[in-house]
Amino acid sequence: MRMSRRGFLVASGGLVLASALPTPAAEDRPLGWALVGLGSLSINQLMPALIKTKSAKLVALVSGHPDKAHRLAGQYNVDPAHIYNYETFDKIKDDADVDVVYIVLPNGMHAEYAVRAAKAGKHVFSEKPMANTVEQCQQMIDACKEAKKLLGIGYRMQYEPHLIEAKRLVKDGAIGKVKSVKSEFGFSIPAGVWRLDKKLAGGGPLMDVGIYCLNSTRFALGEEPVEVSATIPDANGDPRFKEVEPAMDFTLTFPSGAIAECKTSYREFVGNRLRIEGDNGNIHMEPAFSYGGLMLGVQHPGQRPQTFTPKAGDQFAAEIEDFSRCIIEGKPTRTPGEEGQRDVRIMQALYESAAQKKPMKL
Repeated sequence: MRMSRRGFLVASGGLVLASALPTPAAEDRPLGWALVGLGSLSINQLMPALIKTKSAKLVALVSGHPDKAHRLAGQYNVDPAHIYNYETFDKIKDDADVDVVYIVLPNGMHAEYAVRAAKAGKHVFSEKPMANTVEQCQQMIDACKEAKKLLGIGYRMQYEPHLIEAKRLVKDGAIGKVKSVKSEFGFSIPAGVWRLDKKLAGGGPLMDVGIYCLNSTRFALGEEPVEVSATIPDANGDPRFKEVEPAMDFTLTFPSGAIAECKTSYREFVGNRLRIEGDNGNIHMEPAFSYGGLMLGVQHPGQRPQTFTPKAGDQFAAEIEDFSRCIIEGKPTRTPGEEGQRDVRIMQALYESAAQKKPMKL
């Protein structure tokens, strides 16, 4: 058995509460999830992750490629009656098996499909970055509030045991007062991909992999930056970067005085790490942002490094399970639309800083 939307009462503030009627155990009623977009992330990470969850089940697919959709539907036991394309997407409102729509489209399309999903009466989960602009983020937030549906953003790292442990260590003062953070994430991108189209991507590596440095730093420190600055190098004629930046170095200044220096790139591998320096040691993650195989260590002055090995799991299964439980139990998600909007606002300030060649106050 599973609980449909009719099994919920909608409370003020947009939270969804279980009805007073007897309901089956949570594991007997997984929420139905629809994936919008069947690119590599959906195929290689999200579909396998959904199999691992107790409170979620893949029940529908939305794709512009019918052959691919039917092949994957057969592989994951999805009824072909629940396959939609982008023209028929709005019919999902009549699909009682779909409770949550997970948007896995290019960034510039997130807002449109989030609004359409909310109007169809579905909860919305969107890949990061939430959207290309702060205004688009607000459209998503407003649509879900109006529909009294939950909106969540796919910040998988906030469900990653290693980063959660790093945050706990910072909060507990394990390395004293945080002085600085250094973080890098980048790679060499192939030509011709949609991420090099500014309309679709919103920007270059900052919007794609640099956001991990930004969001993980904010999350681990538990602070919001008050000033940012950024520099963008010249593309040097590289045809890949006619519309988006090839790389960016950026700095975040926090109220506590901590300063984060971050680097992201589409031109080359610049690292995959997060290092938090305190006045009594450091916390380091390397690799820090991969889908698996993360390493977490702590070192104090004059002592040998300590390696922590939190129980690893599937980051995507963890975020999907958590969002589903929030809907079932009527709780707020830890990664709501407002969290996604904060990052987009900061990233817009970073682009403005690079353009004006001066720091920007937030």
